[in-house]
Amino acid sequence: MALGKLHAKEAVELLLRFVDDPRHDVRSVTAKALGLIGDTRAVEPLMLMLEDAEPDCRAEAAAGLGRLGDSRAVTGLLQILADDMQPDVRGMAVFALGKLRDSRALEQMLDIMVKLDGNPRLYAIAGLGFLQDPGATYWLLNELLAETPSQREFAAQALGRIGDPRAVSGLESAMNDENDTVRRRAAEALATIQASESGENADRAASPIDA
Repeated sequence: MALGKLHAKEAVELLLRFVDDPRHDVRSVTAKALGLIGDTRAVEPLMLMLEDAEPDCRAEAAAGLGRLGDSRAVTGLLQILADDMQPDVRGMAVFALGKLRDSRALEQMLDIMVKLDGNPRLYAIAGLGFLQDPGATYWLLNELLAETPSQREFAAQALGRIGDPRAVSGLESAMNDENDTVRRRAAEALATIQASESGENADRAASPIDA
């Protein structure tokens, strides 16, 4: 783990020796470290780890692929969504696909967000934010009304990343949330959307379209 946090690319070759270690805890830590280092030499080994027998290893492999940001991982992550029934693995796969900005994951993200609870739901909400597809705005606004503060927090942050002006009213309501973190995330999201709108208006004023 320390090697991953240090972004020690010189350690990649050493870590790759442990991707098929007989101890699943070693494989899991290895996958996480490879993702943190950020070296694309780890893409193919991590894709192979998506087929690991242990769910925690598959989940860490998916997370690592999301951190690496390499489009080669998309096919394997989509396959996880199609075949893997472990909620945490599916949740991490949709989060990774969000980081990879692959819109083919939108429907799966929404499905997981609606049907699952706990971490998988939070992963899906966060993934929708990274995906930045305005098609998720309505669903995320509903999450602002969830009973669980973490869902409301993640939804506010995701709406800020998407930047859809249709979210303004819901985020303004979230400014009155009983939870401090939710209020802060809502304020940050509103500031992001308003700044984006101001920039667009300035661009239009500076570059009028000739009739």
